[in-house]
Amino acid sequence: MPYVQVGEENLVVTASTTLAASVRACFVDATAAPVTVTLPPSAQARGLSVKITKIDASANAVTVAASTGDSLLVPVTMSSKGAAVTLFMPASGTVWYPAGGGGGGPGGLVGTATVAPGTLLAGQIYTTTVSVPGAQVGKPVVASHTGISDPAVILSAHVTAAGVVSVAFINLTGVLITIPSGTLTVIVMQ
Repeated sequence: MPYVQVGEENLVVTASTTLAASVRACFVDATAAPVTVTLPPSAQARGLSVKITKIDASANAVTVAASTGDSLLVPVTMSSKGAAVTLFMPASGTVWYPAGGGGGGPGGLVGTATVAPGTLLAGQIYTTTVSVPGAQVGKPVVASHTGISDPAVILSAHVTAAGVVSVAFINLTGVLITIPSGTLTVIVMQ
């Protein structure tokens, strides 16, 4: 058995495992070998967060992975004792986000929209807006789009009015490109 039940929503993990959606805290002991903790599928974890903490001092890494079909906004690998991350799955979508504050939600307010920027000439800018209730002008914003694979396509995002984030897709590739329809995700930091 790769884990020991500590409580209804807490686990101590000693080997690679997939977490159940009911787990809220996972303490990982990687003394024996590196451990991969796979998060529950998004369909079972909507609106939930989980905190994962490395509790041993070994050099073995603890890697957090998403279930098949899901992804992490940022890769997570922990190598030092006490390292921890809290991840949050919004009510819709398949991307786990780093959580802020006490781990009760994402590090900010999240908004998503399906956007198809289409064909952009070199240097051309495509703009759109995403509704993010509670967003305040002046707060920092992070944006991503599932249809962008070229690092020379830049996203610039700003809260331009209460509850509204404006996003610009900027084609800096120097050539004509087509950005397919995809999910535009914005996180307004709080």
